[in-house]
This record gives sequence, C-alpha cells and structure tokens, in this order.
Amino acid sequence: MPKNKSIILVCILAFIIRLIPSRNFAFPGNDAYIHHDIVMRLATEGLGILSKNPTSLLGLKPYAYPPFYHILGFFLYKIFNSQLVFFLLPPFLGMLSVLVFYKIAWEIFEKRREAILSAFLFSMVPSFVARTSVFIPESLGILLFTIILYLLIKYAKSMPGYPDIDNFSLGGFFKIFKGSFKYLIIALLILSIYLFTHRGWVFLILTILLFILTFMIPSFKKRPVEVSILFLLAAAGILEFVLFTARLQTQPVTILGFPKWMGLIQIIFGLYGALFFIRSKNPIYKFILLWFVVFAMIGTYSFRFRDPYAAIPLSLMAGYGLAQAIIRLNRVKIPDYRILKKNLTPYIRLFVMSFLLIIPIMQGGVIAYVNVINPTPEQMEAFKWIDENTPADSVFLATMDDAYLLIGNTHRKDILLWKTI
Repeated sequence: MPKNKSIILVCILAFIIRLIPSRNFAFPGNDAYIHHDIVMRLATEGLGILSKNPTSLLGLKPYAYPPFYHILGFFLYKIFNSQLVFFLLPPFLGMLSVLVFYKIAWEIFEKRREAILSAFLFSMVPSFVARTSVFIPESLGILLFTIILYLLIKYAKSMPGYPDIDNFSLGGFFKIFKGSFKYLIIALLILSIYLFTHRGWVFLILTILLFILTFMIPSFKKRPVEVSILFLLAAAGILEFVLFTARLQTQPVTILGFPKWMGLIQIIFGLYGALFFIRSKNPIYKFILLWFVVFAMIGTYSFRFRDPYAAIPLSLMAGYGLAQAIIRLNRVKIPDYRILKKNLTPYIRLFVMSFLLIIPIMQGGVIAYVNVINPTPEQMEAFKWIDENTPADSVFLATMDDAYLLIGNTHRKDILLWKTI
C-alpha cells in the first residue's frame, strides 16, 4: 500500500469533528450519561457489579449492556485519572475506524483516489459521526466491525477463483472455503471481543451471511429453484433480525432520515457508483451492492440497519462513484472564461470538486453540533448545586431526559430510569 498523507489529514479532520459535541466538557447524548456512570460505578464499587447473565453480557436483553467497553473505560480512567478519557476515547476510536476503512477500500479498489475518497466520505457520514462522538459502546463496536470486515475482504481475495464471480458457479461455490484461514482465525478472535462490546455483532453476522450468499449468485443463474430455496431460508433469518431490532426502535423511520443520517453526497455518488458495481464481475463489488440494498431496505423499517451499517457499503460505492465523476470532470471541455486576462477555467473544476467535498464536512459538522443533546447552562448550574448540597445516595423523581442528565452529571439515582437500567 503506497504512502498517502491525505489519509492522515482525513483522520485528523475526523477527530476534530467528533470533538464538537463535547465542546462544553459536559457529557453529550442521553446514552453517554449511563455508560459514563457505569464506568464510575466500576471505579467505586469494583467489577463485581457486572451482570452474570449471558443474555445481558451479549447485549440481547433489553437495557442490558455488554461490559467490555465499560471495562476498557474503567482501566483508562484508572491509568490517566482524568474525565478527559470519556471525551477523547470515542473520537480516537472513530479516527481508528476511518483508518481501517481506508485499508478496506485500498484492498477492494487498489487505487489511491478511490480509497481516500471512500474513507473521507465514510468519516463524515452523519450517523457514524454521532456514534463516535460520545461515550457509548458502539464507538468501539464500529471499529471492531470494520477490522473484521477488513479481514473478510483479505480472505475473499485469497480464494482461488477471485476476482471473477463466475468461477464460483455450482461446484465452484465451495472455493469460498479454500481461502487463507489465518484471516478467519484472527477475525474470530476479534469477534469474541465484539460479542461482549456491543450488540452490533448481530448486524455483522447478517453481513457475513450476505457475503456467503453473494457467491451463490452465479449458481442461481444455472439452478434457480434450488438456490432460491436457500435464499428463502436466508430471508427467514433476516426477518428474525428485523424482529429483534424492532423492539429497539424508539422513533419512526422516515425517508428524510436517509439523506440526513447517511449523507447527501454519499447517497448521490453511492447510487452512481452502484451502476459500475452492477456491471462488475468482482464478487466483493457484488457483495457490497447486495449488502447496501438489503440493509437500506430493512433500514426503511428499522433505522439501526441504516445507521451506520448501511452507510459502510454506501461509502465504498460513493468513493468509487465520486472518483469516476472526477475523472469525467477532468475530461470535460470547459470554455475559457477570462477576467482581466486571467484564465478561470482550471478554477471551475477546482470549485466543483471543492464544493462536493465541503458538503459532507458541513453535514457531518452540523450533525455533531446540533443533534447531540447537551445540558443547558441552567441545568448544569442545578446539577452543580445538587452535587454540592445533597447526599450522594439521594434519589430524585425526574422525567426520562432529565434523569439521564441527572445520573450522568451528579451520579445520583432517579426512581424509574435507574431501576430500569
């Protein structure tokens, strides 16, 4: 992989954007209060407070959180003895995810422009920005997701018959079990950590299922009936995932949520890139396309498939699509425009490309600024008074939103939310 200073700039920009919600050094976002409080309880009461229930440890029980992220936060807090850990860790994990995503894009396209544009567009996906700006387990979960995806891509490229998907027709399908198993072994080790980090491993399992189904596409052309039965069985499994995430819904999904949370430029050039992926015989291209279509369709019902997991394949297609658009823009003959004998034609291309890159930055930055809940100055003043003038074991009656703020900023309890968590 060639050296590329551009990815360093993308990572730095991604890190800075993710610091915006913590601008007041108050814990942004409802969930961040709970996860911060769990870490502080670990620091004061010890690891014995962790649940012993397997469904809770795996995040399959309502209002149950896998413990690994909290244990990581606990050790970092003990090492540095600073609240800054809770503000800096999520942006740092988000930056690492962008770096891994760049390596994914490089493995897929093996072209610098496509790889850097894909990583840039992914770094500014609004839902990804929001989830890696605040102290929640998903900030680490997404990093583990991308690492496993990178290993999956490396494994696919080691299969005999790659990169022509037609080589996996019928009996050739079993070539998917003949790749380099060192990648799968490492991926399983990381998955073992992911299981106890965030319930996003559920979406990863579905993604792997779609990866396997992709290699059945050429067999479907020759044996449509038999292969259709397998696809129906897979559809039943997908339905189970949908039903699982349905109980996690807290707000309805609207069509406006797609450009808002996946990114306007990402969607436009992702759909453009999909046109190239449809015609390609590269199985990874087919997998990315199938992954996006399935997750986007389910995302119309459950936003958790859309945010940010459908944005991962979308950003890869968008990076490729934007790269192709830039190539075509450079070939377009633009008439000479002159002001005071100054040729403005080269600047027209620069303006168009800059405009396309500035929009994702603005959208990601705006989402980071306005969409993450921050306590008002009046609330912070009240919390300071509570912290200084009430016993540490006080119990309050509060609305749900106020209860999150109360727990996170004063470490007191409330009547309903605390018992639910």
